Amino acid sequence: MDKHYNKLLIYAYNIVGSYEDARDLVQDVLEKYIILDKSSIRHESNFLIKSTINHAINFKKRQNKKEVFGEWLPEPVSFENADTKLIKEETATYTMLVLLEYLTPKERAAFCSHF
Repeated sequence: MDKHYNKLLIYAYNIVGSYEDARDLVQDVLEKYIILDKSSIRHESNFLIKSTINHAINFKKRQNKKEVFGEWLPEPVSFENADTKLIKEETATYTMLVLLEYLTPKERAAFCSHF
C-alpha cells in the first residue's frame, strides 16, 4: 500500500486543497480496500486512484454545502517532511500537465522543444 500512498495523496490534495483532509481521505480509501474482496479488481492502482478521486469529490461536495465566509484558497503544503521531495516532484509534474492542456499543439511543441 505504501507504493500507492503518495500518488493517492497528490490526487486527493489537488481536489480538496487541504493536506490533512487529503491524508484522511487516502487513509479511508486504503482501509476500505484492505477489507474488500479483490477478486474482481484487475488493476489495483487504477481502482485506488478512482476510489480516491470519487471519495475526495464527495468530501468536497459536503464541504461546499457548509457556509464559508470569504474567499477560499487552498491550504499551503509544507515541504519539510521526509517524503516531501516525491510530493513536490509529483505536484510539479501534475501542475505542468494541467498547464500544457491549455496550450495548442503548436504551442506545446514549441514549449517542450526547450526541454
